[in-house]
Amino acid sequence: MKRLFTGGRVVSGSAVVAADVLVDGEKIVSVAPHIDAPDAEVVDVTGKLLLPGLVNAHTHAAMTLLRGVGTDLPLQRWLFDSVFPVEGRMTAEDIRAGTALALLEMLACGTTSFSDMYFFPWEAAELVAVCGIKANLCYPVQAFDPAEPYEKNESARKLERFYKDWHNAAEGRIRVDGCLHAEYTCNPHVAAGTAAWCRQNGVRMHIHLSETKSEHDTCIEKYGKTPAAWMNDLGVFDVPCAAAHCVWVTESDRALLREKNVSVIHNPTSNMKLGSGFAPVPELLAEGINVALGTDGAASNNNLNMLEELHLAAILHGNHKRRMLCHGNQDSFRQTDCAVCCLQNFGP
Repeated sequence: MKRLFTGGRVVSGSAVVAADVLVDGEKIVSVAPHIDAPDAEVVDVTGKLLLPGLVNAHTHAAMTLLRGVGTDLPLQRWLFDSVFPVEGRMTAEDIRAGTALALLEMLACGTTSFSDMYFFPWEAAELVAVCGIKANLCYPVQAFDPAEPYEKNESARKLERFYKDWHNAAEGRIRVDGCLHAEYTCNPHVAAGTAAWCRQNGVRMHIHLSETKSEHDTCIEKYGKTPAAWMNDLGVFDVPCAAAHCVWVTESDRALLREKNVSVIHNPTSNMKLGSGFAPVPELLAEGINVALGTDGAASNNNLNMLEELHLAAILHGNHKRRMLCHGNQDSFRQTDCAVCCLQNFGP
């Protein structure tokens, strides 16, 4: 079925201009000042701005239920003292309800694709299949016992089962990624095993990386290397990888991210709410590293509004570095859209 959206505006370069948009089925086939399509259903969007669907490259959807939990605590205390105890009592039914709320919020804010890292992903997959959104989903692999082997790690087995159940499901709208929650929640044996499984199956990886100074410095004290170097040495970067946060990455880390084509997910609201700092985005972009945007979970953000992340990302670094991050609307929208299509493997 064809639909003709008339009377609206679109972003063209650095300007917002009047244009009609013709959609045929699932594809946008024409954008022009005026379109004649007598066989199309006409939708009047006068006074509205027509945009590509936004992509939330890093979130924990079901954490809508934890909105406000542990407010004003730094990340390590927020996570271990407030969030983990609550998550330990959450059921599949809780996850389903929280994810449903998140999908409603994301769709209302213009998000049409998201990358999620959370438990009970089967619940999220069923909801995604019904509502029509795109999603990269995963089961986060963790190993708190330093001696636990990969073969006996329960979370790794759940990731493998989830991949078999849902990868490329819902007409290809659902992709299943590999996942290591973080260096500080996983031992080297399980991390290396998960990376090897991803390589063998052609699976992408989703991780947290150098979100806080404490995380970064503790890894150096424990292993004699940064979290980025630790991940790389264990083979995590040998598959396409999306690394959330990267607030405290060093110059040598950035060189490694570029060499391995790791995509960095900038989460400005979450990083500021938890007092973590924020990623060196101007340097990352200048060095040719792919950067996308995410909200993180609602518990560390308060909402899932990608337009708010776009706004903060565009102005935050101008204040800090005294130079603009994006030169016009086109650069800003490219960061939320094209860069994420690359890391989600949905195509441009």
